[in-house]
Amino acid sequence: MPHFVTFYNGLEKWIETDEVIKLSDMFELPVDKPEIEIEVRVININGDADILKKCKTLHDYMTFVNKVRHKTDIDKLDIRTAVIKAIDECIEEGILVDFFEEHREEVVEVSIYDYDEEKSEGEAAKDYVLRQLIYNIVHTNLLPGQKLEAPELCSLMNVSNNPLREAELELAQSKLIEIKPKIGAFVSYVNSDIVEQLRDLRCVLEAQLAVEACDILTKNQLDSLYENVALWEMYIKRGDEEKIFTLDKEFHGSLYKMCGKTVWYNLVESMAPHFDRTTILSFRCKETGRILKDHGELVAAIEKKDKEKAAHISQRHMSRYSENIDAIRKMFPEYFNDQIRVVHFPQSHTSVARPS
Repeated sequence: MPHFVTFYNGLEKWIETDEVIKLSDMFELPVDKPEIEIEVRVININGDADILKKCKTLHDYMTFVNKVRHKTDIDKLDIRTAVIKAIDECIEEGILVDFFEEHREEVVEVSIYDYDEEKSEGEAAKDYVLRQLIYNIVHTNLLPGQKLEAPELCSLMNVSNNPLREAELELAQSKLIEIKPKIGAFVSYVNSDIVEQLRDLRCVLEAQLAVEACDILTKNQLDSLYENVALWEMYIKRGDEEKIFTLDKEFHGSLYKMCGKTVWYNLVESMAPHFDRTTILSFRCKETGRILKDHGELVAAIEKKDKEKAAHISQRHMSRYSENIDAIRKMFPEYFNDQIRVVHFPQSHTSVARPS
């Protein structure tokens, strides 16, 4: 007779050590004698569970998990860098070497997915819809000027109309969508004035960040920035737009957080989708190697504690976004047109892609 066993290593306090759960426990209504029943033994492998002493594979896996948690929670590294560094350390220490060397990229992506799932547990419906809409607007899965068809979106995201309406109102306040009374909600066109003002703000803030980073950043933090640059180079060769964008966000976000400027970071992020959309579009019409070169030179200047050079590189880097707007306008003039286009979602456009 088969026995079912699952191992639990989540952070939520679910079971103490060892417990049996039943399929019928999940039924909406209690049943005295269910027609079908499955029992699963759940073992909590956090901490010093006896099973970790008996099973080296589980012990090594938990070592990896704890390394990732320490690097995200204590060292404040972004999840991608934390996973990569944890894998490297495990290989150096002889932990799951063959597995990590063969499946490195898959482990990184799955770990990021699991981390995002853990963060999103208990997320309110409105916040979920908001996150999905922003992601798809930034990545132009929802095009500038496109009408948001509520029935299709609600069906795709498996939500009612209320959270969608709440999310639309919030996005309208930040000018990411425009609500036309009795007509509908439309994705806003690229607003070059907002983008330029955000560029000016970031130019000032990030030049100061570069100066302060020269005195603050540790070797481990510098290493994580160098690793970000190295990954950039790899994904440029692969032409992976989404990975490049994610690494760009992580690079700049890490500098704010490493320097303890969370208020600055939150201020910039409050209007970031406008800027992020033009960043994505710039990747499609401008060579991204210049941005990578700026990042590498900036980290090198910070490591050498050359404050003047670091500030200059940061300002030069942000000035490129003015060039990007001109290039985007030439390649995608329809994204700046204030004429409303009612576009019905083809399935490929209405699919609400999952943020990575």
